Amino acid sequence: MKKPSGITNIETKVSVPATLLENHVNSMHHAYNPVKKQAAIQAQPFPGNFENINWCAEQLLVNGSIEIYFDGGNKHRTCCLIIPVSAGFLVVCTKGKEAGYKFTWSSSLS
Repeated sequence: MKKPSGITNIETKVSVPATLLENHVNSMHHAYNPVKKQAAIQAQPFPGNFENINWCAEQLLVNGSIEIYFDGGNKHRTCCLIIPVSAGFLVVCTKGKEAGYKFTWSSSLS
């Protein structure tokens, strides 16, 4: 039996359900968290008008898998190892002039 010659590809099959998340966040009551316009500063680095942005952050548990592909020792054979994963994500939704919160950014907590 030949040893595998190495990993050829790694794919992450984890997705954040953005539409479900937006519906959940929009159905909840959230405190008003605007990024406020700063008072006039003498040496203001960013000229122009600023818009208030409401934001909300949630922790979300996401399930998925990691697929590791490697050469099976034969030129025509590729093997795949599928590993189930469950990871926590910090997700941020923002609301500017739109009617509801929109999924803006996420980061894995693992």
